[in-house]
Amino acid sequence: MKSYSQKVLSCVKESPGIAEILIGKKILGQLPNVLKRNFSSKSVFILADQNTWQVAGLKSFEHLSKRSFKVTYEILDSKPEPTVELAQTVMSKITFGNCILLAIGSGVINDLGRYIAFDLELDYACIATAASMDGYASAGSPLSINGFKKTINCKPAKVILADLDLIASAPQEMVSAGYADIAGKIPAGADWILSDRLGIEPVDEVVWSLVHDGLKDWLPTVQLTNVSNLDSLDELFARLTMIGLAMEKHGSSRPASGADHQIAHIWEMEGLKYNGQKVSHGHCVAIGCLIILKLYEWLCEQKLEKLQIKDITKSYPSMDDKKIKIKKCFGSTELMNKAVLESTQKHLEQYELEKRLFHLVNKWREIRESLKLHLVSFSEMKTWLANVNAPSKPSEIGLSEIELKATVRKALWIRSRYTILDILFETGLLDDAIEQALSSPEIEYA
Repeated sequence: MKSYSQKVLSCVKESPGIAEILIGKKILGQLPNVLKRNFSSKSVFILADQNTWQVAGLKSFEHLSKRSFKVTYEILDSKPEPTVELAQTVMSKITFGNCILLAIGSGVINDLGRYIAFDLELDYACIATAASMDGYASAGSPLSINGFKKTINCKPAKVILADLDLIASAPQEMVSAGYADIAGKIPAGADWILSDRLGIEPVDEVVWSLVHDGLKDWLPTVQLTNVSNLDSLDELFARLTMIGLAMEKHGSSRPASGADHQIAHIWEMEGLKYNGQKVSHGHCVAIGCLIILKLYEWLCEQKLEKLQIKDITKSYPSMDDKKIKIKKCFGSTELMNKAVLESTQKHLEQYELEKRLFHLVNKWREIRESLKLHLVSFSEMKTWLANVNAPSKPSEIGLSEIELKATVRKALWIRSRYTILDILFETGLLDDAIEQALSSPEIEYA
């Protein structure tokens, strides 16, 4: 039976942008040979932060220098911000063309490196330092521009090297963040099913299988609290990488990102901190995942086949009315302007909404059954997240009930992608869903 890593490597053969993914134990020393067989340049610009330079950057520099590579580097602060502005600062320090940009790190470093390499038309490779996110093989870079987080289409790394011994040295919270990022694919998948059944964005069955095959069996059984368990880390990293391949194949982040990520992005843009430390992307997704599962449980209890469509469409807000709501959420800021742009793309006129609601009413029983077959319960997911030491309640990242409900209302507006938040808004049920579903004591607020 194929290991999950072998499945990933077989998928790489079909990737238009990725030439090689190397996953194994004690393989960092293979870096010069890996670069030689995939790139023509002998010049390398290393991008790392203070932490990743210590664990892998200096060793990579030494390995490459001994093999006659010309190596320069930029070492960022230990917790760099994922912004286009920082990427542009790094660009100004790359003084020679035709080099390989080698990113050494996990989420932020790779998002910056991918964007820089794409913008400057450089070859791009990365060394993974943690199994903490699904973006290693992704073609998109989620970066903030003037405070608004957006996934920017780039190209994936041509080469990805993952030394499992190196990954095992990462803090435990990075492992739980990677697990939570994968767990978020359950509600993200439900959002895609919803969009497909309403005729908005069809599910790509091949891409779907890359993300979801075996996922619901793996989530409750994987052992990740002992980071020395390299086999479990191997599959965690491989699954994260497979999700990146799925996004590359699909050409967008739809296979991996839904309303759970929209909630997470709000907290990331707002710089959410707990105990003085910025809450990681994966841990934001953990709570976003739970909240969306709770909303889906509420939605699936509703008898949408009895919606009063004429009444709903009569009270449906115009885009001008929506702009007022968006301004109330975000104030007069650049974030408000970006939210207006995203929301305008998915706005429906009343006659268009009426058509969609008629379809929803006629197909609701079928849609609900599809959702139920796919979803897991809030309580199950809460247990699974707790088992890997990921946040399983808002109190664990310092969120009150008022703060969380406000985030859900904001999250509706920041992406044009159709999710459960849109169906709740279009049916006039969003406020009821938030107040009824998200007031449950089992959510456990701060």
